[in-house]
Amino acid sequence: MALESHFMCIRKEVRKLYAQQNEFFFDRDYRNDNADPCSMHTIACSTLYMNLDCSYSYEYELQYHIEDSPFKDTIASLIRTAGKTKVMEPSMAAYFAHMRSYYSDDPQYFSYLKAEDEQ
Repeated sequence: MALESHFMCIRKEVRKLYAQQNEFFFDRDYRNDNADPCSMHTIACSTLYMNLDCSYSYEYELQYHIEDSPFKDTIASLIRTAGKTKVMEPSMAAYFAHMRSYYSDDPQYFSYLKAEDEQ
């Protein structure tokens, strides 16, 4: 399975998990967006960061960070060996707060996940 397809499957499952607790979530698809030529997709919340990149030589890379998530083991089992850990300093919550501030003028990528929307 291609890493892009694998990422999209993980994304779908992660959204379902976090929807159980009505999580405030960032989800941006860069594939048809010229904002960042190497980024493919990013999802994030206060306890999770996942990013799929594609280099100019078409090599995919999945980076992730899971911190204090009630779904850590489930997400890690979905990722398996497909990704590389990315350390978020000082914490995932601080990084996500920075993301919210950075995108404050363009909030379209943020939403509260709801279980009924993720079925």
